[in-house]
Amino acid sequence: MATKREKLLDWAEKAGLESIKLHHQAADDLGKEATTTLTVLLAGAGGALSYSAKAIDGGGASPLAVSSGAACVWLFVLCAILVQKCLKVRDIAAQINEPLNLFQPEYDLDALREVELKNLQERINQVRERNEKTAYWLNGVRLAAIATPAVGAIAWWLAS
Repeated sequence: MATKREKLLDWAEKAGLESIKLHHQAADDLGKEATTTLTVLLAGAGGALSYSAKAIDGGGASPLAVSSGAACVWLFVLCAILVQKCLKVRDIAAQINEPLNLFQPEYDLDALREVELKNLQERINQVRERNEKTAYWLNGVRLAAIATPAVGAIAWWLAS
């Protein structure tokens, strides 16, 4: 029959593993959201580049060409930030420890489990911090993208 301590360890281990799985899923979801955002930004930047080229081809650096060019540059800068801060491959803490780190026959199993719970909490904290940074930058880029019309309007005003 399992002791109260063993039951507590079982429960804490199960909850911890579920927690880190959810944080890993959140990391995957943030990556997908960043990829979708990048696709939209690249489409907008490509459209602005095309419009700017057409305006330049039609008569030089008109306010329209400058405006769409500024919007294009703005969106490509946002794309670069998004890739650097959200999409670049980075390490992520493992969900479970490696077998040879766990196999310590000279120590009591319950003592090992307690230490591994602390290690699991550290890994959860690392993944959570990674997700928070990614979400911060993703939200920032999305908010900055909303300012694209203002960037174009300011460029238009300066070119006029």
